[in-house]
Amino acid sequence: MCKLQHTKGPWEACSRGDYTDFDGNSQVILGNDMRIGVVHSYDIEGEANARLIAAAPEMLELLIDLCIYNCSGCSGKTKGCSGKCGLNIIPVIEKATGLKIEEVLSE
Repeated sequence: MCKLQHTKGPWEACSRGDYTDFDGNSQVILGNDMRIGVVHSYDIEGEANARLIAAAPEMLELLIDLCIYNCSGCSGKTKGCSGKCGLNIIPVIEKATGLKIEEVLSE
Protein backbone atom coordinates (compact mmCIF):
# COMPACT_ATOMS: atom_id res chain seq x y z
CA MET A 1 0.00 0.00 0.00
CA CYS A 2 1.26 3.51 -0.75
CA LYS A 3 2.36 5.85 1.97
CA LEU A 4 -0.77 7.67 3.02
CA GLN A 5 -0.21 11.33 3.66
CA HIS A 6 -2.11 11.83 6.91
CA THR A 7 -0.68 11.54 10.41
CA LYS A 8 -0.80 7.90 11.46
CA GLY A 9 -3.28 6.88 14.13
CA PRO A 10 -4.28 6.44 16.73
CA TRP A 11 -5.66 9.91 17.23
CA GLU A 12 -7.08 11.05 20.54
CA ALA A 13 -9.75 13.59 21.45
CA CYS A 14 -8.46 15.28 24.60
CA SER A 15 -10.79 16.45 27.33
CA ARG A 16 -12.21 19.93 27.12
CA GLY A 17 -9.92 22.48 28.72
CA ASP A 18 -6.74 20.35 28.50
CA TYR A 19 -5.01 23.09 26.54
CA THR A 20 -4.84 26.54 28.07
CA ASP A 21 -4.32 28.31 24.74
CA PHE A 22 -7.95 27.51 23.87
CA ASP A 23 -11.04 28.38 25.83
CA GLY A 24 -12.29 25.79 28.29
CA ASN A 25 -14.80 24.43 25.77
CA SER A 26 -12.35 23.31 23.11
CA GLN A 27 -11.18 19.76 22.49
CA VAL A 28 -7.81 19.20 20.82
CA ILE A 29 -7.38 16.17 18.56
CA LEU A 30 -3.86 14.70 18.90
CA GLY A 31 -1.98 12.26 16.72
CA ASN A 32 1.69 11.38 17.15
CA ASP A 33 1.96 14.00 19.91
CA MET A 34 0.96 16.80 17.54
CA ARG A 35 -2.26 18.71 17.13
CA ILE A 36 -4.45 17.45 14.33
CA GLY A 37 -7.32 19.82 14.96
CA VAL A 38 -9.49 21.63 17.45
CA VAL A 39 -13.21 21.21 17.98
CA HIS A 40 -14.99 23.98 19.83
CA SER A 41 -17.32 21.66 21.69
CA TYR A 42 -19.89 23.58 23.63
CA ASP A 43 -22.36 20.70 23.56
CA ILE A 44 -22.84 16.97 23.03
CA GLU A 45 -22.69 17.40 19.23
CA GLY A 46 -19.23 18.98 19.46
CA GLU A 47 -17.97 16.15 21.64
CA ALA A 48 -19.36 13.62 19.15
CA ASN A 49 -17.59 15.46 16.32
CA ALA A 50 -14.30 15.28 18.23
CA ARG A 51 -14.69 11.52 18.77
CA LEU A 52 -15.53 11.01 15.08
CA ILE A 53 -12.46 12.95 13.94
CA ALA A 54 -10.26 11.02 16.38
CA ALA A 55 -11.55 7.71 14.97
CA ALA A 56 -10.84 8.70 11.34
CA PRO A 57 -7.49 6.90 10.85
CA GLU A 58 -8.83 3.58 12.14
CA MET A 59 -12.00 3.90 10.06
CA LEU A 60 -9.98 4.64 6.92
CA GLU A 61 -7.72 1.67 7.56
CA LEU A 62 -10.75 -0.61 7.95
CA LEU A 63 -12.30 0.68 4.72
CA ILE A 64 -9.07 0.06 2.82
CA ASP A 65 -8.81 -3.44 4.32
CA LEU A 66 -12.43 -4.12 3.35
CA CYS A 67 -11.68 -3.02 -0.19
CA ILE A 68 -8.55 -5.19 -0.40
CA TYR A 69 -9.56 -8.36 1.41
CA ASN A 70 -13.30 -8.67 1.80
CA CYS A 71 -14.79 -7.71 -1.55
CA SER A 72 -15.02 -11.01 -3.34
CA GLY A 73 -14.18 -10.44 -6.98
CA CYS A 74 -13.29 -6.78 -6.44
CA SER A 75 -9.65 -5.76 -6.48
CA GLY A 76 -10.49 -2.13 -5.79
CA LYS A 77 -8.50 -1.22 -8.87
CA THR A 78 -11.55 -0.78 -11.05
CA LYS A 79 -13.48 2.45 -11.55
CA GLY A 80 -16.02 1.36 -8.94
CA CYS A 81 -16.54 -1.53 -6.59
CA SER A 82 -18.22 -4.63 -7.93
CA GLY A 83 -20.91 -4.13 -5.32
CA LYS A 84 -20.50 -7.68 -4.03
CA CYS A 85 -19.85 -6.35 -0.53
CA GLY A 86 -22.99 -4.21 -0.74
CA LEU A 87 -21.05 -0.95 -0.45
CA ASN A 88 -19.32 1.43 -2.77
CA ILE A 89 -16.45 2.48 -0.55
CA ILE A 90 -14.01 3.66 -3.21
CA PRO A 91 -15.37 7.23 -3.33
CA VAL A 92 -15.13 7.46 0.45
CA ILE A 93 -11.51 6.25 0.46
CA GLU A 94 -10.62 8.66 -2.35
CA LYS A 95 -12.31 11.55 -0.54
CA ALA A 96 -10.47 10.79 2.69
CA THR A 97 -7.04 10.37 1.09
CA GLY A 98 -7.16 12.80 -1.83
CA LEU A 99 -5.77 9.96 -3.94
CA LYS A 100 -7.21 7.70 -6.62
CA ILE A 101 -7.91 4.17 -5.39
CA GLU A 102 -5.13 2.82 -7.61
CA GLU A 103 -2.64 5.05 -5.77
CA VAL A 104 -3.97 4.02 -2.36
CA LEU A 105 -3.65 0.33 -3.19
CA SER A 106 -0.31 0.54 -5.00
CA GLU A 107 2.71 -0.96 -3.29
